[in-house]
Amino acid sequence: MKITLTNQKFKTISNKLFLFLILLFIGNHSIAQCWKKVEKGAWHTLAIQEDGKLLSWGLNQAGQLGIGNNTDMLSPVQVGTDSDWHFAEGGVQHSVALKTNNSLWAWGFNAQGQLGDGTNIDSNIPIQVNTDTDWQAVGVGNFFTVALKNDGTLWSWGVNDHGQLGDNTTNNKNAPAQIGVDNDWQSFSVGLFHVLAIKTDGSLWGWGLNNYGQFGDGSTTNRLVPTQIAPGNNWEEVNASIDHTLAIKSDGTLWAWGRNDKSQLGNGTFSQTLTLLPVQIGLDSDWANIRTYYQHNIAQKDDNTLWVWGYNSNGQLGNGTLDNILEPTLFDSGTNWETTALGAFNTFVINADNVMLSCGKNQFGELGDGTTTDRLEPIPVGCVLLETEDYGISPQLKVYPNPIKDNFKIVSSAQGNIEKISIIDLTGKFVVKNQEISNAAFNSEFLEAGIYILQIVMDGEIYNIKLIKD
Repeated sequence: MKITLTNQKFKTISNKLFLFLILLFIGNHSIAQCWKKVEKGAWHTLAIQEDGKLLSWGLNQAGQLGIGNNTDMLSPVQVGTDSDWHFAEGGVQHSVALKTNNSLWAWGFNAQGQLGDGTNIDSNIPIQVNTDTDWQAVGVGNFFTVALKNDGTLWSWGVNDHGQLGDNTTNNKNAPAQIGVDNDWQSFSVGLFHVLAIKTDGSLWGWGLNNYGQFGDGSTTNRLVPTQIAPGNNWEEVNASIDHTLAIKSDGTLWAWGRNDKSQLGNGTFSQTLTLLPVQIGLDSDWANIRTYYQHNIAQKDDNTLWVWGYNSNGQLGNGTLDNILEPTLFDSGTNWETTALGAFNTFVINADNVMLSCGKNQFGELGDGTTTDRLEPIPVGCVLLETEDYGISPQLKVYPNPIKDNFKIVSSAQGNIEKISIIDLTGKFVVKNQEISNAAFNSEFLEAGIYILQIVMDGEIYNIKLIKD
């Protein structure tokens, strides 16, 4: 039986979350405000700081952290020394990432060729996937990888036992191969053993394993090539899990289908019966984006509020309990959430202040708090200390005096337009963020003595200079 929900039925998680966070933050005044993006693997985490550095932590038995060894990490550790990372995502035992120049990189387990370098040799450091620099997006499943190019073509490589590479075979590939000949792919989402994708005309397509009806086409039939599945041409976003699917239509409505034994469909029930066709979740039409992994979900509305539901075995829904949630439930009352990510049994969120919080299972340190303790409520994830030796004197800009006492000025040798500045302490906390300055002068009396990074935006370019306060 289909159950429709109303806004009145949505429940709000207890305010004890706010008290917990306030007390925690008071105890640690240097709240880490460095985070820009986060993406999860099943048991490890990848995140990018605002300075473009890539950090990883959690399970590392196959080198999926990319840090040059196979040791698990309980706290964030920098991947290499580069600071031009744009996006990163983890699978079960391998990771992929894009740089700002649109080059594609991979590392970790490679027995099925999922790193795409033409070999089946593992790597515990990032290696480039061919020499192309026109990659737009990348996603990972269970030992396979899918990527989208700027020209709208879709590519895949790795394990293919269920036809998840979409090439009409079940043969593995260890290098990128184009899926069909179409060049009108707009976006895609990779489940553990299948792929869902949307074309520019709004149609929804799927291939790979369909044992739980995750295609929404009324069947449990696997597909070896991209096949149009859920009806309609108004699909805006899709997100694939291991056993169910979430999707948003162009009218802002939210839909789900597949397995529902852990209430992952959000329709107010749980059942062993598969839902083989899309069913709308509630009546709201203001859903903006969605995330699902295994059997729990998080979704964001146009007002930037976050909503969670599904399996809660390790506190991954962040409500302080281990109870499953049957329908979309407000994560908290905040409206400044920017980024979310889900692992197998944990959840990560980043707010507009660049603070990252995590909750759920922490067996391998995947929450990044330095422990292996599960967390039933969100806790902050600290930043890697900034290395001031990375920031020298810029030939385009001069700051004087430096060291500073009260005021300082910024002078451009190129007579550029200095737009705004930020001041960051060595924990990654923004002491000043995106502040406009007049006459390139700034009063720093409020700063405590110490070393900071002065970030200057001039004519759209970012410059970083070490700043010393006496």
